[in-house]
Amino acid sequence: MGVAADDQKKMLTVHVAFNEAGVPALNPPPQRFMDVLAKLWDGFYHILNSIQPVSREKAFKEHTVEEGTIQKISQLLAANRTFQENVRQAEDGMFDQLNAAESFVKNSFEPNAKILQYYWNWNETFFNQQEQTFKDLVSHLQTVEEFRFEITKIRSIKSIGVMVVDAKQIREDLLSRLDSALAATKRKMQKVALKQCIRACRYLDVANKTSANLSSTQPSDYNLKRLLGEVEENDRILEKSHIRLTTEHEMQLAMFRAKNVAWMRRGEEAAHSIKNPLSHHDVEMLHVEVPIGKVQAADMYS
Repeated sequence: MGVAADDQKKMLTVHVAFNEAGVPALNPPPQRFMDVLAKLWDGFYHILNSIQPVSREKAFKEHTVEEGTIQKISQLLAANRTFQENVRQAEDGMFDQLNAAESFVKNSFEPNAKILQYYWNWNETFFNQQEQTFKDLVSHLQTVEEFRFEITKIRSIKSIGVMVVDAKQIREDLLSRLDSALAATKRKMQKVALKQCIRACRYLDVANKTSANLSSTQPSDYNLKRLLGEVEENDRILEKSHIRLTTEHEMQLAMFRAKNVAWMRRGEEAAHSIKNPLSHHDVEMLHVEVPIGKVQAADMYS
């Protein structure tokens, strides 16, 4: 967010930055700001005192009083009630505006205390070393995306009286770290999904080679079906999250689906063989000569 034309006419700019406690605050803080303002007044007086009085000009010498009775401008201003009242009102107004600026910072960042804590605790190296499931990573991704959305709602520029409160830098710092966390989470989601896909392919290889019955009553088949469903769900989530698959991942996913089709067909054949345990050849083998009045064994299967 840029500075509007009205903001460019302001006299002073106060930045928002992390203080020593790691909390967003005005920089400089109000007390230091008032000290700087006092120095500005002193500098103003010094400039006025450096101006040579017109009484030193030759044309005015005969009309001036003795040198010792001449007062400095700062002495005159210090004794002038109107001037001092104006100075006091200016300082009070500035102090009120600083209080308003502090309230702006407090109201903007205090509700986001969890985000600030996450900002300071985020460590990509530690994150990559942690063991996390794909489900855990999806939850983490959603949390960081919500954090980022909340930070984008914070105003980066706020005009208060004669000053501008500038929160652009701290806002960009927060967004930058959250973007880093999002990128790291998406990379890890890719890796975990790829590992799960490779594992599913290995299980399918074993299932397609085994001669055992592949009915759904077997525990191993139930676990395999659950794993296959997770691989497909992972792919849908990655696509929904706009996470592009690597070439290796695309190849593994293609092999997974081909092997999954083969496994499903094998399961259908196994289920069909349970309903029809004897093949046509087996039935032909059971046709034997029997006495009149006896039923051929093959009739039992007609």
